[in-house]
Amino acid sequence: MGGLVVGLVLALGLWIYLRKKVSALDEDLKAAQSRCEKAQKGEGAAQADAGSARQRAQAADRSRERAEAERDELQARVRERIESVGQLARDLELIRGERDWFKKDLDQSRERIAEIAGELAAERAKVDALESDLQGGKVEIDSLRERCDSTHAERRRLEEELAALSRELEGLRIRVQEAAAAAGREKQEAATRLTEADAETASLQAQLAEARQLSKDLRAELAASLAKSDAAAAVARRYSVEDAKFDEHLGYVYPSPPSDRDELERIPGLSGANAEALNRLGIFSFKQISLWRPTQIQEIAGRLSIGRA
Repeated sequence: MGGLVVGLVLALGLWIYLRKKVSALDEDLKAAQSRCEKAQKGEGAAQADAGSARQRAQAADRSRERAEAERDELQARVRERIESVGQLARDLELIRGERDWFKKDLDQSRERIAEIAGELAAERAKVDALESDLQGGKVEIDSLRERCDSTHAERRRLEEELAALSRELEGLRIRVQEAAAAAGREKQEAATRLTEADAETASLQAQLAEARQLSKDLRAELAASLAKSDAAAAVARRYSVEDAKFDEHLGYVYPSPPSDRDELERIPGLSGANAEALNRLGIFSFKQISLWRPTQIQEIAGRLSIGRA
């Protein structure tokens, strides 16, 4: 576009120069014609100068012809230049149109650039925010790394404790196995003892049943004896426990041997040693035995070890 404008300016300058040149030639031609006319008017007065005037006139004619030829050439060149200037003008109009289009496009581009600048500012703000978040994220990552290192240390410590606990658990497992084996043995022994205790309990229960039956029999015999015998009063005194003291575990017991005692070994299953043991406990009569309670029977049976090996 700048080259076209420069060419246009040069063409206008050349056209102006040629116009001035043609004008100067026209003025010279007019001056020559004026001189010719003066020469013709002063032909009579200047006969002496006629030859030279004619020569000058011829020279002027030649000059005029050359000037006209130059003028025609210049006019042709001017027309060419004018045509070139017209083309240049048309090109200039096209250039102006393109300039207007480019200007419009430039304005639109500027508006777009302004929009892009706004978007860029917004994006820069986002980038700043992201950089701030990234900085915060880096701080948080550093904190997480520290926590991770602490967690790894804690994990190693826990693994060491776990290994120690595993070893301790293994020892405990061995001890539990040993204890289980011992418990098994103890359980077997306890089962054996329980079986023996059950047998003893059954024996004691049988003996208790026999003792109760014997007590009933003795009571019946005593009642029959008291009813039939004339010596009921003496028998009653014999089986009385007035002098005995009541013991919660043993029933009625004599603090000292009474004068009248029953033969306790007559009770079935009661040996002489057990009868002597009963005497040592203060038990000498069937009356005392008949007044026993179940808890007292168990207590005395335990003391006498009845039914035990």
